[in-house]
Amino acid sequence: MPTTQQNINTNLNTIGLYNPSAAAVENEIAQSLAIIVDNTVSEINNSLTVINAAISSKNYGKPGYYVYWALYFQYGYSLSVNTTNDPTTGIPTLEYYYSTIDTTAQIINQAAFVSNSGGLFLKVATLNTTTNLLQQLSSLQLSSFISYYNTFQLPGLPVNIISLNANILNFTAQAFFSATYDLPTLQTNIYNALVSFRNSFQFNGTLFITQLQSYMTANVPGLISFYISGQTIDNVPFAGEISLTSGYFNYYSVLLNNPSSQITYIPQ
Repeated sequence: MPTTQQNINTNLNTIGLYNPSAAAVENEIAQSLAIIVDNTVSEINNSLTVINAAISSKNYGKPGYYVYWALYFQYGYSLSVNTTNDPTTGIPTLEYYYSTIDTTAQIINQAAFVSNSGGLFLKVATLNTTTNLLQQLSSLQLSSFISYYNTFQLPGLPVNIISLNANILNFTAQAFFSATYDLPTLQTNIYNALVSFRNSFQFNGTLFITQLQSYMTANVPGLISFYISGQTIDNVPFAGEISLTSGYFNYYSVLLNNPSSQITYIPQ
């Protein structure tokens, strides 16, 4: 592979600027130019290496990056910043952190990053410690979180923050059960299984009705099959599966408070 100096000499000759009678002088000029070019290229490559190393170490732009900083948020606290140089890259770390970690102030209990043709989105929810149910952030909490999260936004890649009330799942069902099984006990176990399924639902996952049906049969002693029909989300009918705009769901209140009105128990 030709050296930079050789390439400069070749290009000079190609455009008619190479003079054999002054070859020694022109070689010196080419050599000087080659040193500048080589140093510049080397500095660019080194800078790219440093930048790529920094990006890789911080996990910038990946779903885990967005979720990590969402869960790290502490309501009512201010961030500090570490400006010391990274020993590997030699550039300031600019690492943001809380000088005190207070888990009781980490109000983002669930977060999910979504990337699609419409843009970048981050769904978040907090836990109501009284009901032990997920819920949307209050207006003050959301405002504080957005202000905090702007620190971690990447230039040119704005993330839309979404915090909504739970989608409401409603349905009717037929519970086929062993006739020898105690009905009140079965009803209690069905209630507990419905609650358990909701609490274990993967945040921002897809809700499959067949999955709920299978879960009930597998986790309720004496239950032979659990057939769901007429299912709706926020009063809108859907077929076998649905993505939740909020990322999570709660049941229609009557379904849990008075299940016999919507669940028919059929002994076998």
